[in-house]
Amino acid sequence: MATVHYQIGFTRNMGDFESLRVDVGVTGDPIGDETTDQAYNRLKDFVEGRFMDEFAQIELDVMAVRKGIRETGEYKRKVNNAAKKEEAESK
Repeated sequence: MATVHYQIGFTRNMGDFESLRVDVGVTGDPIGDETTDQAYNRLKDFVEGRFMDEFAQIELDVMAVRKGIRETGEYKRKVNNAAKKEEAESK
């Protein structure tokens, strides 16, 4: 019997030239009289479900971090510092 592997991934642009990559995969063997195709579909269902859970949690974490940045004024400081740096470099 063949070993089966299924993996899915996604790269999310975080802005500011940063990105976040999430990969979820699993390798397994058919169970009992399961065919290779049935094993593949079982692993695919498992990985896609786990991936969606992980991706949803990452989105919540990103939103929380961005909210914290906005509330602390850190975002405004970063924007102001970037504007000052750009202005100084253009002179």
